[in-house]
Amino acid sequence: MGRSPRIHVPGRIYHVTTRGNGGQAIVGSPAEFDELLEIIAAVKRTSDFSLFAYCLMSNHFHLLLQIGEVPLDRVMQRIKTSWAKRFNIKRRRMGHVFQGRFLSLDCDDEPYFMELLRYIHMNPVRAGLVSSPEQWKWSSCREYLDIGVQEPLADFAWPLSLFGLERRPAAEAFRTFMLQDPQEDVAATPMMDSHAPTPEVERPSASGGGRRPLVEIAEEVSAQTGVTSLAILGVSRRRSITLARRRFAALAVASGYGVREVSLALGVSTTAVSRMLRQGEPA
Repeated sequence: MGRSPRIHVPGRIYHVTTRGNGGQAIVGSPAEFDELLEIIAAVKRTSDFSLFAYCLMSNHFHLLLQIGEVPLDRVMQRIKTSWAKRFNIKRRRMGHVFQGRFLSLDCDDEPYFMELLRYIHMNPVRAGLVSSPEQWKWSSCREYLDIGVQEPLADFAWPLSLFGLERRPAAEAFRTFMLQDPQEDVAATPMMDSHAPTPEVERPSASGGGRRPLVEIAEEVSAQTGVTSLAILGVSRRRSITLARRRFAALAVASGYGVREVSLALGVSTTAVSRMLRQGEPA
């Protein structure tokens, strides 16, 4: 039985991410980063959505968008199909470029929206690719800060107004906010499949009750192992990262999460998570 379509609610804001199939790269060069941005821009012109933030990484990308009359499924289908065709034609190959359906979380309050802005723009910093978010060319951070961007892709006027009414002071407040530690009660969490019955995983409870947020577990493992939380929740197969991911799986299950929930957080199958658990938590 196929999955049911997502409920379409015009005006809803979503944090969306999609990964390369099997962890493979979805872009192979700086030029391809630019080409993928061109495709997102082309789809945006015809698909009636506002793009508040974006960040392209080598094997996945993040979008923070508000949909209009065109459903989110259709928007993402247009982006993914257009890029997959170009990607495969250039390499004279066939097959899937992206890993299954995209993942999405809805955003319905201002503090969480602001945390998502930080979470998305700090991706390259957490990955160790740059030391500050505006150094990464393929995110909307440079547009917010008005750094060398002639034709902005992001609709940053309203989000930037959350930091101030005048452009320059608001941009400085935005820059300062990016570098601050996330607020524990509204911190953005790892992406989960919006169809999965795990609402308590989607966002930490403001009251702090229930299970520990998965992002908190990833940060604990990061402190123990020296592997960044982004790498733990990524798809690398380097031994040091694999051991950290195994520890994360063990701690998540011990904290009350199911195998399905852990598999969604790590972007792997339930069989892979079960294998991690059988192998045991590394000493």
